Amino acid sequence: MRITTLVDNNPSPADPRLAAEWGLSQCIEVNGRRLLLDMGASDAFARNAGVLGIDLASIDAAILSHHHSDHGGGLRRFLELNDRAPVYLGEVPDGVPT
Repeated sequence: MRITTLVDNNPSPADPRLAAEWGLSQCIEVNGRRLLLDMGASDAFARNAGVLGIDLASIDAAILSHHHSDHGGGLRRFLELNDRAPVYLGEVPDGVPT
C-alpha cells in the first residue's frame, strides 16, 4: 500500500511547488487500484497531483469521508478530470444542512 497526501494544511518542506490548504486529500494505491480519499477544499489537490505525477483520470474510485467543505470542496474539479470513477459518499445525518 502506498498513500500520497495530495493536500493538507502543512506546507511541504520538500517541495515548495505544492500548495497547502485547510483540508485533506490522499491518493491510496493498493492491490493495483488507485483510490482518492477526499478532495480538499479547492482544486489544490488536483494541481498538486499534477506536480506529483499522479493522473487523476486513473483513479478507480473516490471516497468522500464526511460532509465538510475542506474534504469535498474539490469534488467538482475531480469530476471534471475523471468522469468514470464512482464516488462514494457517506449519508448526511438528519438536521445537517446540505
